[in-house]
Amino acid sequence: LIEATGAFVYSGADECFAYALMGGAKGAIGTSCNYAVEKFVEIKKLFDEGKVKECQAVQHRINNIVQAIVETRGLPAMKYATTVATGIDVGCCRAPFRELTGEEKKRIEKAVADNL
Repeated sequence: LIEATGAFVYSGADECFAYALMGGAKGAIGTSCNYAVEKFVEIKKLFDEGKVKECQAVQHRINNIVQAIVETRGLPAMKYATTVATGIDVGCCRAPFRELTGEEKKRIEKAVADNL
């Protein structure tokens, strides 16, 4: 696609950013960029420097957080991860989404603490 059209391609799947760069993507448009922008910048920098293994290692850390988010209710968990990671209370989701349980919040807090 890039070769045929010259289009700029962006990764939209947070957990695939490093691999999208390897396929020719120029950047990312992802929800995780809200709480981990520094990690996405680091991935791009490492990729541009040819440090693919290091790039993949940072991607893996983001993926650990994404996995916790997926396992704990998706969008409400993403918003909570953003609050935990940035210190900015972004609130909870509107109905019909429910708030996270205390256990789910602990899972997100641990994932953020262990990986950012």
